[in-house]
Amino acid sequence: MRRSRFLTIGTSYLQPTRMQKIWMPALKYPIPLLQAFLFFISIFGLAGSLLAEPPHSSVAMPTDAATLAEFTGAYRYLDSGTPCYLNFYLGEPQSDFSLVYQAPHDGEDGAMFVEGPRSPRTRLRYIEKDTLLLPGTDVEYQLQRDSHGKVIGLTRDDAAIVKAAEEVTVPGQLCNRETILRHAAKVDAIPKHYLFPDYVRSEFMVAMRDGVKLHLVLLQPAIHPTAALPILLLRTPYGVESWDSDGLNARYTELAASGYIFAFEDIRGRYGSGGQFVMNRAVVHKIGDHTDATRVDESTDAYDTVEWLVHNTTNNGRVGVMGVSYDGFTAIMAGIDPHPAVKAISPQAPMTNTWIGDDFFHNGAFRQTYGFDYGMGMESSKKNAFQKLKQ
Repeated sequence: MRRSRFLTIGTSYLQPTRMQKIWMPALKYPIPLLQAFLFFISIFGLAGSLLAEPPHSSVAMPTDAATLAEFTGAYRYLDSGTPCYLNFYLGEPQSDFSLVYQAPHDGEDGAMFVEGPRSPRTRLRYIEKDTLLLPGTDVEYQLQRDSHGKVIGLTRDDAAIVKAAEEVTVPGQLCNRETILRHAAKVDAIPKHYLFPDYVRSEFMVAMRDGVKLHLVLLQPAIHPTAALPILLLRTPYGVESWDSDGLNARYTELAASGYIFAFEDIRGRYGSGGQFVMNRAVVHKIGDHTDATRVDESTDAYDTVEWLVHNTTNNGRVGVMGVSYDGFTAIMAGIDPHPAVKAISPQAPMTNTWIGDDFFHNGAFRQTYGFDYGMGMESSKKNAFQKLKQ
């Protein structure tokens, strides 16, 4: 067998990934419904984006020093994260975080922020006494006081996740309000600050060999924009418009700290990209032919994207391609007839053999309740249309 010249990392069929280890306790429950739910919320990313901003009414942030001092400080969770399978989608468990008050400045009102080792500073809304809300979500921080009225900690209530979990309730359900609640103690009156590298965002329409242009978001470190850095590429059908410096630091904290050029691209026919989308598009080009504009696929689009990246960024000529689920499939495609600059691919839980053990079929049995919904949600619109199928 000829040995591949590039490195393949994290193929989930060789050994369980962290994601799979979290799913495994759920195997004794009805699988199709749980898998469909897990896959859908993974598409929409972090838990806060599951619902539109709730109709909470804000009240003015208190401005007296005593109240602000009660809120402000360093906190530590008393648990390691929710024990249910949704813990993966709440992000990596964080034991420490801080609430920080920023005084009024430049015409802006004072505000309270939350920050942590994997969470860049995010503004909170003050909705009522002792309750702060993470905007865009139903996540509430409810301060806890002792018998003397002193703030000794808080409870984080991810109500939106509980609501989503209740939609797939089964006997002995894995998620409920008690497993979602997280309790934290206030360990210091002085907040701890967390620093994250700043990334400069830019957007491009990258021409493929047949003239179709694909939408690409580029995030490059601001502190050394002229340094020759390696590139990490993710190609997805689920939209890249929302990627920015804060999102990058929250999702890929360690990679962002290491300093890469990050490229996120809408694949052909999806979101901001031109052309026609084809589900799991087959490889049709002749291997080794990088000029035929009549035969395009995800392999040729990956090749052309990498070709553009190495000539339009200050890089060291080394590219890694990563992805989970459908994005794992596109990472595999980047490894078929790869560009010379592609040195590593990391396809994690990729869509591969959909006939035997993937989402559409189980040992050849078609999963009607999932296959149709997902197929229609992907192919009936350039953007995700899964929510519309409930109507």
